[in-house]
Amino acid sequence: MVVLILYILEQMDQKKIVQQRIDLLESEHRYNSLFDLNPEGVFVIGPDRNFIKANSSLEQITGYTFQELSRMPYTHLLKEDQIKTSLKNLERVMQGETVKHPLTIFHKDGHEVELEITSIPFSIKNTITAVIGIAKDMTALNEAQEFKQRAQTLASVGELAAGLAHEIRNPLTSINGFAQLFQTQYAKEETGHFIRIMLKETERINFIISQLMILARPHMIIKQQHDLTRVLHRSFEFLENQDTIQVDLPKTPVYYMCEENLMTQLFLNLCKNALEAIPATGKISVSLKEVNESITISITDHGPGIPEDLMPMLGQPFYTTKEGNPGLGLLICYQIVQHHEGKMTIESKEGFGTTVSLEFPMHVTNERRKLYEASII
Repeated sequence: MVVLILYILEQMDQKKIVQQRIDLLESEHRYNSLFDLNPEGVFVIGPDRNFIKANSSLEQITGYTFQELSRMPYTHLLKEDQIKTSLKNLERVMQGETVKHPLTIFHKDGHEVELEITSIPFSIKNTITAVIGIAKDMTALNEAQEFKQRAQTLASVGELAAGLAHEIRNPLTSINGFAQLFQTQYAKEETGHFIRIMLKETERINFIISQLMILARPHMIIKQQHDLTRVLHRSFEFLENQDTIQVDLPKTPVYYMCEENLMTQLFLNLCKNALEAIPATGKISVSLKEVNESITISITDHGPGIPEDLMPMLGQPFYTTKEGNPGLGLLICYQIVQHHEGKMTIESKEGFGTTVSLEFPMHVTNERRKLYEASII
C-alpha cells in the first residue's frame, strides 16, 4: 500500500513537472511572439547602454542589424542635443519608473527618424537589471499631421485671397489708369517722378494680387501625362542666367500626370529662389531621378543657407526675408505640390547651402489620397 501511494505521488509530481514545462514553453512562445512579431520596435538595453536584444522592426527603423546594434551604445543613434535627456530617462527607468518620451534618432543612411519611446523597467527577483523599450515610428504620422495643417492653411489663405483680390483689384485699376493719364501730362515736371513711383507701386500691388489669385484658384486641375524633363527645361527658359544651372536629368522621358503650367511655375519659383541665394559666380544644380516607384527632383544651391531658427517659418503666409517680396512664393509651391499628391522638403545648413526636394509617387497611396481629398473639401 505504501509503495502504491508513493508511486501515485511520484506520477502526480511528474505530471505537474510536465505541465509546468508546457506552461513555460507556452509563456516563452507568447513572449517571443510579442517581441519578435511586434510591428513596433522592441528592444532590451542593459545598464551599460548596450543593446541586449532587438526585434526585426527595430532593425527596419534604425537600418542596423542586431549584430551591429549589439556592438554600439544606443546613444550612438541619438542627436547630440538629446543624449543628456535620454540618459536621465534611462536612470529614471532603472530606478523603477516607466517613462514615455519622444526621441529623434539617425537612421543608418543618415536621415532622421522621429520616435515615441516607452521605456519599462525589467526586473528579476525584485532587482532591475535592464530596460525594455518600445519604439513607435512617428515620422509618417507627423508628416500626415503637417500635411493636414498645411492644407488647412492653404484653404484659409485661398478663401482670404479670393475676397481680397477682387476687392483690391477694382479700385487699383482706377488708380493705375488715372496715374497713367497724369503721367502723360506731367512727364517732364517734377510731379512726373512721383507719378512713376505710384505706377511702380501699383504694379507691385498687382503682382501680389496675381499671387493671391493663384492661391484662390479653384482646385479642379486638369492633369495629363507630361515629360517632367521637358517641363524643367521649359521653366529654365524663363530664367535670365541659365548658364548657372547644372542639370542631371535622364536622357529618356519621365512621364507624370500633372498640370503642365503649374509644374512649370513650381520649378521656376524654386530655381529663382536658388539663384537669388548664390553669388554672381555661383551655380545651382537640378537633378531628376526615378527611385522606388517615386520621382525625385532636387534643386540645390551653395548659398549662405538658412538659419535653423528660421526653418519652421518657411512656407508660412506672407513670411519673407527678401525686401519687396510678398512672401507667397513658397506657399504657392507647397500648394502646387499638394495638388499633385507630392511632398516637398527643405534641408539647409547655415554656411552650406540649401536643397529643396520634391517627391512625386508613381502610384498615389490611399493614405495620401485621403489626405489630399480631405484638404480640398
